[in-house]
Amino acid sequence: MKEQKGKISEYWAIVFTDLVDSTNLNYLIGDEEYSRLIEYLDSWVRNLTFSFKGEFIKSLGDGFFLAFPEVKKAVEFAIKLQEGIDRKKKEISQPISMRIGIHFGTPIYDEKKNDWIGIDVSIASRVCAKADGGKIYITEAIYNLFLGIPELTQLTTSKMHLSAWNSIGYVRFFVS
Repeated sequence: MKEQKGKISEYWAIVFTDLVDSTNLNYLIGDEEYSRLIEYLDSWVRNLTFSFKGEFIKSLGDGFFLAFPEVKKAVEFAIKLQEGIDRKKKEISQPISMRIGIHFGTPIYDEKKNDWIGIDVSIASRVCAKADGGKIYITEAIYNLFLGIPELTQLTTSKMHLSAWNSIGYVRFFVS
């Protein structure tokens, strides 16, 4: 898929993740332990992404840019990732948490940069930036798409409006 030039014809669930307060975490646990944590996360997120039939677009240092052809798989991936982070907390000398943002749209492939770009990618990135640690924030587009998926509609959600993004409607987040 990434070899395609211009607009990517399919819709994708676009996922961004970010390790919350990573600079402070690095300071507290030291470079060596932090480096091991990032290497672990990179390997684990890649494998988890592939197991949910997703595409690993790129690593962002302490976060990741991923895409899934199925909304259900993207949301299941995010839930599994948060569960894994909760387990990993027990092995680290300091608390860790991950924020996740998901949007649905048609990204553009930039051949020169070998990257996915476009408004839908920007929206997913901004939704992730707004997310609280340990939470999964999704746009209304994602929420509406998984209304028909019984195991996902049982999740408790709340919603908020991002004033800077009036055109995308509400952003929903899972409540633990």
